[in-house]
Amino acid sequence: MVKGVILLLVEDDIDDRELFLEAAKEVNHSINCYTASNGDEALELLKNKFNFLPDFIFLDLNMPVRSGKVLLKDLKGDASLKNIPVSLPEIA
Repeated sequence: MVKGVILLLVEDDIDDRELFLEAAKEVNHSINCYTASNGDEALELLKNKFNFLPDFIFLDLNMPVRSGKVLLKDLKGDASLKNIPVSLPEIA
């Protein structure tokens, strides 16, 4: 069983993933942060790999394979995933 806050970062840029992971650990060492590099990988984690659901998903909108917009629609259309809070980047 995982203790602490569980985050899922869905981001295709490796540098952004690394910065996010470093920042999360600085905020609180009990944060468990998992990553996916695209929407397909995120859905695979959520549906088949995790024995738990994250407390929060941070989602990049512009990714290859399955975009963040498509993934968000998939998440909100799935009864088991729709209640997970999702943070999107601000759009100027």
